[in-house]
Amino acid sequence: MMAYIGSTLHVTLGDARELTGRFVAFDKHMNVVLADVVESRRSTKAAATNGIFTRKLGFVLLRGEHIVSVRTVKQPVAPPAAAAAKGVTTVAATPLVAVA
Repeated sequence: MMAYIGSTLHVTLGDARELTGRFVAFDKHMNVVLADVVESRRSTKAAATNGIFTRKLGFVLLRGEHIVSVRTVKQPVAPPAAAAAKGVTTVAATPLVAVA
């Protein structure tokens, strides 16, 4: 999992919601932290485009027990270890949203 830090992940939850965002952290329970998250789900409401409703969530903590599948959408341009060696640091300044 450490090799995927900084990658863009597509996560499917047990209630059929799908989240896409930058992989920031995880723990031994497979709880996952994503940044710049966009949620998408099937909807029958008129506001949905082509039957899919999307919204931006920002910074999200996902409980591991709700995660059904994870796939990599895009690998990071520079590995995080290489960026850290150059002294590059990033700070997320988005609000925390818990999705369970």
